[in-house]
Amino acid sequence: MLHIACVGIRPCPKLTKEEIDVLKKEQDAAETKKSSSKSSVSVPLYAIEPHEDASKKRRTLSQAFNNMGRAEMDRRIRSLSGYIPPSSEKLRTIILAEEKANIEKLLEKEKFSWIQYGVSIVSDGWTDIQRRPLINFIAYSFDGPIFLKSVDASGEYKDDEYLKGLFIEVIKEVGENNVVQIVTDNAPITLVVAVAPFAGQSIIAC
Repeated sequence: MLHIACVGIRPCPKLTKEEIDVLKKEQDAAETKKSSSKSSVSVPLYAIEPHEDASKKRRTLSQAFNNMGRAEMDRRIRSLSGYIPPSSEKLRTIILAEEKANIEKLLEKEKFSWIQYGVSIVSDGWTDIQRRPLINFIAYSFDGPIFLKSVDASGEYKDDEYLKGLFIEVIKEVGENNVVQIVTDNAPITLVVAVAPFAGQSIIAC
């Protein structure tokens, strides 16, 4: 289209010289912007030893936050003109609280659909690397899933009354009139809880 030999598509005979000049200027501007973006600073999310291949390194959570990686990240951030990184205290208090409030605000629209379409409470138990029994609760509706909470059930996992209490808390949090069904795993203790009445909701163990 720009009448560059062996590049692009076949020239358009209807384009005037003025139109071609405009297109060439736009292309030059895009190339200039692309070249300038290559000088941006990339911040590493994990540490790489000089002799290691980054593409083959297994990236774990501990590696993502080790001291070496943090020091390198801080060094590169300091190279950004005028940028002062927040302190760890501000990150774990003010910024974390602000971000939580922002996410909750964004989820309000999805939660509003619970009234119109109803919601399924999905629960699943699992064990972490410290062998702690954890129970996840997720609300699933028309607009997609929303993670509600994860509960550490250490010492309580085999107590059916304790598990019933957890389900009742989640039902009240979501709204009793909004809950269509409860979906759980098929662990024996979960099956015991499943036979208990939950304000008319159906229980599916799978």
